[in-house]
Amino acid sequence: MKLPELKSKFKNRYAIRIIAGVLVVTLVATGSSVYSVNAAKAGSAATETVEETEVSEETEDTEDAESSLKELLDNGSRVSEKEIGKEETVYVIADNTGKEQKIIVSDHLINNDDKDTLEDASTLKDIENVKGDETFTQSGNKVTWQADGNDIFYRGTSESELPVTQKLTYYLDGKEVTPEELAGKSGEVTIRFDYTNNQKVTAEIDGKDEDIYVPFMAVSGMILGDEFSDIEVENGKVISDGSNNVVVGYALPGLKESLNVKDSDFDGDVTIPDYVEVKAKVENFKLDTTMTVVMNATNFISADGDNDTSKLDEVFDTLTDAMDQLTDGSAELADGVDTLKSKMGDFKDGVGTLQSGVHAYTDGAGKIASGITQLSDSIPTLSNGVGTLNSSAATIADGVELLDNTLKTSFTDQEKAAMQTQAASAVDAMAEGIKNQASATVDSRAEAIKNQASAVVDSRADEIKSQAEAVVDGRADAIRSQATQMVDGKADDIKNQATQQVTAKFDNGKYDEVKNEAAQEIGANMSSMTGSLTSSADVQTLINGAAFATIAAQYPTETAADIQTNHAAEIAAAQQQIAAQFGNTITTAMGGAVDNLAQGVANAAKRAALETAGEAALGGAKEAAGEAAVTGAKLAAGEAAITGAKEAAGEAAVTGAKGAAGEAAVTGAKLAAGTAAVSAAEQTKSTMAASIEQQSSNGYSLVTGARALANGTQSLADAVPALTSGVAQLKNGSAELVSNNQKLNDGVNALSDGTNAVIDGVDQLSDGAHQLADGIVTFNEDGIEKILNSYHGDIEPLMDRIQAVLDAGEDYQTYTDIADGVNGSIKFIYKTDAVKED
Repeated sequence: MKLPELKSKFKNRYAIRIIAGVLVVTLVATGSSVYSVNAAKAGSAATETVEETEVSEETEDTEDAESSLKELLDNGSRVSEKEIGKEETVYVIADNTGKEQKIIVSDHLINNDDKDTLEDASTLKDIENVKGDETFTQSGNKVTWQADGNDIFYRGTSESELPVTQKLTYYLDGKEVTPEELAGKSGEVTIRFDYTNNQKVTAEIDGKDEDIYVPFMAVSGMILGDEFSDIEVENGKVISDGSNNVVVGYALPGLKESLNVKDSDFDGDVTIPDYVEVKAKVENFKLDTTMTVVMNATNFISADGDNDTSKLDEVFDTLTDAMDQLTDGSAELADGVDTLKSKMGDFKDGVGTLQSGVHAYTDGAGKIASGITQLSDSIPTLSNGVGTLNSSAATIADGVELLDNTLKTSFTDQEKAAMQTQAASAVDAMAEGIKNQASATVDSRAEAIKNQASAVVDSRADEIKSQAEAVVDGRADAIRSQATQMVDGKADDIKNQATQQVTAKFDNGKYDEVKNEAAQEIGANMSSMTGSLTSSADVQTLINGAAFATIAAQYPTETAADIQTNHAAEIAAAQQQIAAQFGNTITTAMGGAVDNLAQGVANAAKRAALETAGEAALGGAKEAAGEAAVTGAKLAAGEAAITGAKEAAGEAAVTGAKGAAGEAAVTGAKLAAGTAAVSAAEQTKSTMAASIEQQSSNGYSLVTGARALANGTQSLADAVPALTSGVAQLKNGSAELVSNNQKLNDGVNALSDGTNAVIDGVDQLSDGAHQLADGIVTFNEDGIEKILNSYHGDIEPLMDRIQAVLDAGEDYQTYTDIADGVNGSIKFIYKTDAVKED
């Protein structure tokens, strides 16, 4: 049981009373205080005479004295708070030596529930209703009253033995005298009241049957006139109101026998009186009357209804357990403080380490903030580069698409005519030679010339071709220029076609390929940097300090050492949680940066491809068109020259028409050259268009790849604002982190400064804990164990007797009889005859 519960047990008023033997003190002190207070009222008017019919012969002064004395003794005669159903008052009329002459019993039946009938039990004779006209019927001791909701007041007579009898003995100047001999005398008078308890029960005490007397308290009183002086009362008090002296004495007859104790067993002034003795000097002795009230003493100690002394065993068992726990706990406290004391050196070293770590952390935080600021300052340059890359990629894509469209468009009739005209112009340059040669041949040998001309033409075919090619070579630059002009006219279409192929290529996988390669390279570098950051000693020290501060905030009343010792598991958990949060934050920030940078690289690559594709396609188209035009012209011119020569020679020889032969040769050459030029140009366009639209292994052509590149660089440009915002947030966060560095340094410095004071306090705590443990052991051995030994040795049997006395008092509720289930209250009022001269 815990100490507060033990204290609660000892708050039980009755238990403490028993331990100290306060049952006796309570009975004596309560009775004396009650009657002392009431004695001060002795001069007040009488409320009721004892029995008007019995004292009618007394004088008026005697009646006043009797009434005052009765009021004095009757008030405060009951303390019990039980619901009483029957109040019984026994009036004993006695002579001046205390011997009873007549017994009159007055009963009051209390109708608590306003019942029509009240059940009662009584052994009285001559029962009569004294305050109403309610009637009753009686069968043996059972009495039934027709109450009609009223209380019943009745009286009767009895010859049963009184539970307490009294004897008055008188002394004059130390010699016993009779009341008659004392009347009218002067001197030193002693009046002694002796009481005999006749009401006892048998109870088992320590294994034996013992007589236990019902605990009655007898309170005797008298009013002494001014003829008395120097009044002394043994076991009582005397109070004077000026004209009268009120004497009150009290006794507990039979209680010492029930408890098997003597007055010497108690300390101080505590006694158990069984008599009252009054001494005084007197002139012309007379005594109007004495009155004694005898009542059940348990009425004074049963207000709370808790008269069970068996609870003391539980109290002492609890006390024993509590002392064992207190002894063990104080020893454990001393051991724990010693452990704490032995660890204070480690604590001091740990504070030093913490201080160094915090300083290192704040330095590292400053460096991180500086690096982030540099990163933030570089963002505008990155943004401008991305913008340039994006616009260039769009231009490339547009150029490639234009080239593709141009190459896929057929020559118009006008364009073909232009090419044929250019070829005819080349033939015209040689027309005179052709005509002269044909004319000469015809002139010399018509038939032979025809045959010979044909044979010559055949034999000199290669030469003729070479000659024709030489003519074409002489005009190669013009042919190429013409082809280039034609391509320039289609430049936008060629560029657009190339851009479309580049865009398609990037859209079909090239973009992701470039982005993934960039992400892997950037991610590898970022991962290395993240690992170095999270595993650094500075960051780990920061995490440990933050975890300790978090737990310390939850226990503001504990010292740092207590927190470190008592909450180590909580600090470790906080360290893990903060480390995880820090790692997640770095990983998230780095992951976003890697993705953004990878996208930027891919977009830049796409934009560059788009920018270059158009120009590359246009340059290739020009070069291919020029060479194709020259080659086609040579081929056409050679074949045309041979054919024309043969035909011209044959025709000239046959017809003799020299002019016709010459014109025919020239005309044939022109026609052949024009047709060859157009065919070569168309073939070149087709070849170039197929080339820029051909898909690579990743699914992109030059046209689609250039467009994909342009789209990617646009995405990169769109992501730059988000990157800028993220770096700004990182910069602000690092600045806020650095702003608290001084506070953190000041705090850890203050902790370091206070460590010595903590160590001194722990030393004092250790000394105090050992003193407490030693004191608890001494208190247990010298105090508690002695109390327990006394209880189990001498006090426990006494407790059994006290309980038996209390039980006997609780059971005695009536002098006559009482109905089942009804609580009774009983008091006896003894009135003695006067002592005076006849």
